[in-house]
Amino acid sequence: MRYTHNRNTTFYWSGDIVHQSSGQLADLSDQAIKSQIRNRDGDLIATLNVQKDTPQNGFITIRADSSKWPIGDALWDITITRGDITVATETVNLKVIDGGTHAS
Repeated sequence: MRYTHNRNTTFYWSGDIVHQSSGQLADLSDQAIKSQIRNRDGDLIATLNVQKDTPQNGFITIRADSSKWPIGDALWDITITRGDITVATETVNLKVIDGGTHAS
């Protein structure tokens, strides 16, 4: 999966987290959720703000200020940890570009 993001805008994603095995919405009440963006060398670009909007129904929102992100290719995913088990979403290839519209 590939996603293009304009630097200097709010990085925003919201969606449901579902169990791969059952297809049911995940209850995230007692799970730690983390999301980061890294360059292809593995260097951290940003740790994203993850909010559990409706934890019992698996709905989360992720936001971040991208004003200091470098232009270029990066990787983004979400990890979910419960106890000693951590699973990750599919890693997204993220292309950060300098958008056309700028604040005055």
